Amino acid sequence: MSPIDRVVDLILPRRNALLAEQIAQNLRETVVAQADEESFAMSAHQLRGYIRARSGGLVAAKVELATRKHRPNAPAQARLLSTATERLIALVAADLLDRQPSAKRLRAAA
Repeated sequence: MSPIDRVVDLILPRRNALLAEQIAQNLRETVVAQADEESFAMSAHQLRGYIRARSGGLVAAKVELATRKHRPNAPAQARLLSTATERLIALVAADLLDRQPSAKRLRAAA
């Protein structure tokens, strides 16, 4: 990381967080639609891995597009990619887990 990037990270600590949030929100519905059917019987851990696998290329493309103008160094871009991916996983997992029937409802129906 260059000294300039360190200074920018200190001065604008929320810059990457805000951009990562924006990227995650932009991809949220796309990934939910892709993963909805296959995720029904998955545990939370399986679901997180599945979402990570399904969304990796999408997030990388969005990060590349978002940073094309400013060209951050590789470590800064990797941090943004990681932050955006983790945020997207959290959003999509919450959406998909909310759609799954709870174990109580399944037992009551049986």
